[in-house]
Amino acid sequence: MVLTSTDLPKTVTAGDSLTQGATNQVILRFDMRTDYARAGFDHLTLARTGTSSDSDVAGIKIWSDKVGNGRFDAVADAPPLGSGTFGNPPNLAQINFDSITYNNNLNDLTTGPLKIDTKDRYLNTYFITYDIAELANPQMTLGVRSARPRISAFPG
Repeated sequence: MVLTSTDLPKTVTAGDSLTQGATNQVILRFDMRTDYARAGFDHLTLARTGTSSDSDVAGIKIWSDKVGNGRFDAVADAPPLGSGTFGNPPNLAQINFDSITYNNNLNDLTTGPLKIDTKDRYLNTYFITYDIAELANPQMTLGVRSARPRISAFPG
């Protein structure tokens, strides 16, 4: 499985800074694909980076790009795949995905955000958003990195 993150153009994000109390602020856009066989994507563990604290982020959401244009739209891309918070353990958040709303059956050959496929067949694009706490500390930096995606291989 290949996970590729991209710099976000200003058309995807709110700009170079985040505002206290703002919701659904795009922090990262990434694509996922496999080289040979399908894989299931059922959660993602994220690590908070920067000088901020866990409490500066009120919530985290992971969304799929349902429109397929590489731009985040909270209405068109709703509902998110999953949500969570940082802090248990410190600096980490495990986001488990909604397998009731989103089909994760790899034997069903339809595409979908929980099914990672080859680039030639289907490229999955995702967004990570933060809800910034009302009392977030100003003048701090805030980022994210993937701690470990968990995948399941297509049965053979």
